[in-house]
Amino acid sequence: MDRLGYETASIIVVLLPGFISAAIISALCVRPKQSEFEKVIEAVVNTFVVVVVYALVVGKFPLSMEATADQNTTHYQLVIDRLPLLILIVIAIGWSLLVCFCEQRDFPFHFLRRWRFTTRTSRASLWDDAFSTYGPKGYVQVELSDGRCVMGYPKKYSDDTKDVGLFLEDAGWVSEAGDLTRIPGGGILLTKSSGITNITFLNAEIDSSKVEGSS
Repeated sequence: MDRLGYETASIIVVLLPGFISAAIISALCVRPKQSEFEKVIEAVVNTFVVVVVYALVVGKFPLSMEATADQNTTHYQLVIDRLPLLILIVIAIGWSLLVCFCEQRDFPFHFLRRWRFTTRTSRASLWDDAFSTYGPKGYVQVELSDGRCVMGYPKKYSDDTKDVGLFLEDAGWVSEAGDLTRIPGGGILLTKSSGITNITFLNAEIDSSKVEGSS
């Protein structure tokens, strides 16, 4: 391998952790659609953070080149130090998981909003923000376009605002009088065609004593 090949391999090793981090973050976090340029910029930023942490922790570059002289010819051999390379990949994975954790917890935007630095959140949409904030806290009541209402626990919800969907667990239909008729089975899936018009986030669970058909 010549000098140019070594430099190319070094660039790939340096940039690869950033692209690995970007791929993991993209897979785990709900984000608006990015352009190719934005994806590259994000990968470069991730690369910078990972390489800085790696330099502080290890310092030794995982690639090196050994030169051996044979008569009038010099041969170059690429040497890969497996442990530093493994540490570099682990740091990349750890960084991506940390970013995902912060985005799911709305950090640091939660504090920046409180301190009046911004009004934005880390969530991709108002739909995702509302369910991430209030969904795990209790049940919801969903009103449909035909006037019917259904109540249940929001077990799953879509991350695409153009094709909204919601799966309610422990669900029941709400009558005009406020009585509940439990839906048998695991729950009900409300798709875009169901005509979701508004969602009320509740804290109380369904009172089984008021549910028609309950034992």
